[in-house]
Amino acid sequence: MNRIPKLPGVYIIRNLVNGKEYVGQATNLWARWQKHKQEFANGTHDNPHLVNSWRKYGKENFEFIPLVICERAELTRYEQGILDRRKCAYNICRVAVQSCLGVRHSLEARAHMSAAQKKLAGIQSRRMKELWASPEYRLVIGVPDLGVQLTSNVRTYWQLSSLRNTAKNSAQCNWRAGQIAHLRKSWHGVPKCRRQ
Repeated sequence: MNRIPKLPGVYIIRNLVNGKEYVGQATNLWARWQKHKQEFANGTHDNPHLVNSWRKYGKENFEFIPLVICERAELTRYEQGILDRRKCAYNICRVAVQSCLGVRHSLEARAHMSAAQKKLAGIQSRRMKELWASPEYRLVIGVPDLGVQLTSNVRTYWQLSSLRNTAKNSAQCNWRAGQIAHLRKSWHGVPKCRRQ
């Protein structure tokens, strides 16, 4: 296998079975290829079409080819030129975008991002406090080996909570809202646990 340089450049990931290609840019070509492989293996890559092909054909049927070694400032220009001249079936966006690597945000922007992260952390913290306030939750989580069984009320309560959270993030809100309404009708009273 050819050695991949640890330099900035533009690259192609080629499927050896069907010839489809993905074009990208990186400030460190070697590190970017390692990251691609890790994201493919974990299923966390942003390009689902490329991930599915990786899983279907296997990693041995893909190759990483550095096309251009250039300065960081030239990456986007070269990538766009290659995108314009080649048929890159795996690229979702046909327009090369300048990456945010090395960008220094203003103090105002950093303060805004920090406040947003703190707000998110506060919401997550409140949700955990609400969960732990439930004695049933603490009992089931804290003592899993004592044969604790959930009553149907507790199961319905948890299903309701799960569906409500899913519905907020789902494009199928109307369908989920109907499920929530159905569960809400069947749930009576406070959730309880019983021991065997």
